[in-house]
Amino acid sequence: MNADPHLITQILKTPENEALLLKPYGYREISRALLQLCAEAVHEIELAFPWNDYNRQAYARHFLDGEEIIKTPDLPKYPRPYRSWAEFSASEFGGMQGFAYEPKGLEVYYYVKHKHVPDWVDPLNNRVWYQGKGVIANLESARSYIASAKQNCIHHVFILTVPNIQCPWMIRKPRKDGSVMTLEDWCVKEGFDYCYKGQEGAWIKSERRQWLVENTGVNLPQLGEHKDVRHIDQLLINPALFAHKQQSASVTMTVQ
Repeated sequence: MNADPHLITQILKTPENEALLLKPYGYREISRALLQLCAEAVHEIELAFPWNDYNRQAYARHFLDGEEIIKTPDLPKYPRPYRSWAEFSASEFGGMQGFAYEPKGLEVYYYVKHKHVPDWVDPLNNRVWYQGKGVIANLESARSYIASAKQNCIHHVFILTVPNIQCPWMIRKPRKDGSVMTLEDWCVKEGFDYCYKGQEGAWIKSERRQWLVENTGVNLPQLGEHKDVRHIDQLLINPALFAHKQQSASVTMTVQ
């Protein structure tokens, strides 16, 4: 292509064309020859773009000394319902012509297998799990507790080292009043229980703990033995042995 591809793509940036591109299948009201010309121009721009450097900045969050922020190419809106110019071009002008795009009813659900080990389990019902926590570092870790509980009919009780620790993954998404969700807030939201370091003895004697023991996984068999599981009894030996490791990427309270 001899002409400047950026100038060619400008043709589709008029308000009229952008409105058609954003409307599902509205691109069919635009000249097919023009769409193909612009799709080829977009591809030429994409081929010349420093994607590895952009991806390093955008996803690995790694910047070289003195490096400026790399912005994505200034392209026209991609035609809907496609999710990129590459998908549109392959479907309309490339080898995927005639293939159904995102056909309805053809979707699958998948589950990635992970192992989740408790810090302690209740000796009266090993579906009640105790987790010592200084912080839950990220959303992925938070989701692991939710998924492990739902998929295995277990209940997490968190023993928090310090009160009112904010959830790190929510710091950039404060509430309307400016406050940030704390670990306590998160536990309540997800239906988990919590107490603080030093309160384990009172918790074990509480009516709530007794209710959980009697009702968690009722009518289900007890879980199989875990070779690394430590029972909650160990907490009563010397709860002062907790270590709060805020500097660690995966912070937890552990019995030494």
